[in-house]
Formats: sequence, structure tokens, C-alpha cells
Amino acid sequence: MRARGVPYLLQVLGVGLAYVAGARLGQFTALPPGNVSALWAPAGIAVAAVALAGFRVWPGIWLGAFAYNFSFYHGGGTTDPSVAMGVSVGIATGSTLMAVVGCHLVRLVQGPIPA
Repeated sequence: MRARGVPYLLQVLGVGLAYVAGARLGQFTALPPGNVSALWAPAGIAVAAVALAGFRVWPGIWLGAFAYNFSFYHGGGTTDPSVAMGVSVGIATGSTLMAVVGCHLVRLVQGPIPA
């Protein structure tokens, strides 16, 4: 199912904002001492976005994951910006691959989603 009538850029930005919002909410479930969460809602949001809007929304997932992680690692001022950038790029790339491969595997098991 494609989001008809919604411009591509708005789809990408919407996915990115939903990812960041889910990540912020996910931090409330973080286990002490800090950044490990038992439930990570952005993973589900990312897979659902790819399933519903198609693989072409992957840049939104990457941007959302990068923005959240960069603000998390660099926001406190304790991490060097270049280290925060590298960590954020790695996590964003992994999160994007997880969503795309996860959606692909779901489609292999379930079959295509009817339009």
C-alpha cells in the first residue's frame, strides 16, 4: 500500500519524525544505567513504514536514527563530535538495514500485502 497523494519528501520526513518520537519515548523504558531499552518502538515503526510505504522511505529511517543517536551521544557534551558522528552513522545504517531486511523477510513468510 502506497501513501497516495502524499509527496515523497513528506513521507520521508514523516518516517524520520516518527522514528525520533518513538526513540524519545523508548528512552523511558531504558534499563539503568542508561541507554539499553527492553522495548525499542522505532524498530517496529521502521518495519511498518517500509511495509506500508515501500522500500523507498529508507532515507527517513536513516535520518531519524541518525538524528536521535547524534543528539543522544553528543547532546550531553561528553562525547567528541567526530566519535558521536561515527557512532550515529553506524547505528543509523544498521537500523535502516534492519527495517529493510526485516520487511523483506516478513513478506517472504507472509506474502505480499494486498493493495
